Amino acid sequence: MERDYSGLFFAFLGGAMVGATVAYLTAPASGAETRDQLRKLARAQRDRLGRVPEALSDAKDAFAEALSGATAGNGHA
Repeated sequence: MERDYSGLFFAFLGGAMVGATVAYLTAPASGAETRDQLRKLARAQRDRLGRVPEALSDAKDAFAEALSGATAGNGHA
């Protein structure tokens, strides 16, 4: 039975983003500086998240290739 951990992954990401936001909001900086920092952080996270599907696809392909090579050596097809 396969387990789907995508919900856990997104919950972790959401928690990390909330934690970062709280840290920035409680830091001793002016409102304008804090908002600017939050905008930069949001852009950086959006860029990083944009690369996740490609990285997951690459990992899936590498795993499938490794699995195929491992099963080919065992006489299983």
